Amino acid sequence: MFSHVMLGANDMAASKAFYDAALGALGHAAGMANGGTAIEDAPGVRGEGSPMKVYLAYLRDPAGNKVCALHMMR
Repeated sequence: MFSHVMLGANDMAASKAFYDAALGALGHAAGMANGGTAIEDAPGVRGEGSPMKVYLAYLRDPAGNKVCALHMMR
C-alpha cells in the first residue's frame, strides 16, 4: 500500500538506475549499491511495546529524495 509518492530528479539516468535496482529487489542494500545513502536508524522493527509494529527502512536516492519502505506487521 502506498500513501503517497512524489519524486524529483536532476539526473534521470542516476535516478532510473537507483529505482530500478532498489525497487526491483525491494532491498535497502540494493539501493545503497546503486547510489543511495543510508539515513535515519538502521532498517528494522519500530513500535516495540505498542500494539502496532512496523518495519521501516530509510535511504536517500541519488537526487536527495528521502525514501521510506514501510511494512505494517500483525
